[in-house]
Amino acid sequence: MAVVEIEGKKITLPDDVVRAGDKAIRSVLAANGFPAIENAEIKIEGSKSGGAPSVIVSPRSTTKGGTKENPGKYDCHAKAAPDEPIFTLRAKDVSAPYLVRIWAFVRQGKFEEARIVLDQLIADRDVQKLIGDCEKFDEAFIDASDMRAWRAKQVKA
Repeated sequence: MAVVEIEGKKITLPDDVVRAGDKAIRSVLAANGFPAIENAEIKIEGSKSGGAPSVIVSPRSTTKGGTKENPGKYDCHAKAAPDEPIFTLRAKDVSAPYLVRIWAFVRQGKFEEARIVLDQLIADRDVQKLIGDCEKFDEAFIDASDMRAWRAKQVKA
């Protein structure tokens, strides 16, 4: 096994992933919250002491996403139609980073990576602490229904 430390987080890479090479390593790292890993350089070096190989990852892109104060390039609030339903996830929601990564992987057609992140979300103890009844859930289900209906109406037009 190889351990990679990136952005202060240690990721253990099984031997079969390391042997599979760069693409497999990128997939595991992306599923662990490093979506810009495709922009990083990965080097696999054999161990000088006969142990496990080391995996060296150069820093990933430092491009930032949008904020309320400084919207990103793909800010949906500015582009949304006046009657278009919107659902916003905030950084203070412990599940938000997982859900955003799942969305990005699904849109890229990387369904296995999306499943890995979903499993991580389900296993996260901080997320488990938040399970319960909440009026926000009812509103979220309504938003989802409204989005489906809005989109169906737009496709027919």
